[in-house]
Amino acid sequence: MTTWLIKIVEGRYRCWDDFLAYGMVSAGHDNPPGAPLKRLSIGDEVYAYLNSRGYVGRGEVTNAARLADDFVVDGDFVSMDGSMKSGRVKLTEIVLLRRSDMRNDGNDPLVGEWVVGIKWLSTCSRKRPKRFAGMQEPNDTVQELSDRKTKEFLAEAFRAPSTGR
Repeated sequence: MTTWLIKIVEGRYRCWDDFLAYGMVSAGHDNPPGAPLKRLSIGDEVYAYLNSRGYVGRGEVTNAARLADDFVVDGDFVSMDGSMKSGRVKLTEIVLLRRSDMRNDGNDPLVGEWVVGIKWLSTCSRKRPKRFAGMQEPNDTVQELSDRKTKEFLAEAFRAPSTGR
């Protein structure tokens, strides 16, 4: 298992609240680039860094990276007219809070949005992110957690179990 830091850039294509509600993270459209999400493996630990604010969550990867058009969300869904219920739907078929443009280029591996399934284990308010001066912050979409002080801080802040490493 590898521990990763993921940079969350909100805006036209993605929203932290959607990530929490639907168990995922995404990147693409070169802001930030989505291809690095392919480095994540099922079972890896992730810490979500809300761009320029601080860390807002710890989770575990449950599904490898795939394009938005191919990502399936589990839940209790009802069609807009109430005529159909489903436990699994394609992400691009859900009306999310702010990601309506995620469908743009949703099947283009070079410029589309890449999505990874995440089981969120511990989160905090975006208004009170976890941070300290000098902590490791992801420079790219994903970056391996390598700083000992940051690792100890995040483990305590999000109550991660000790792995002995």
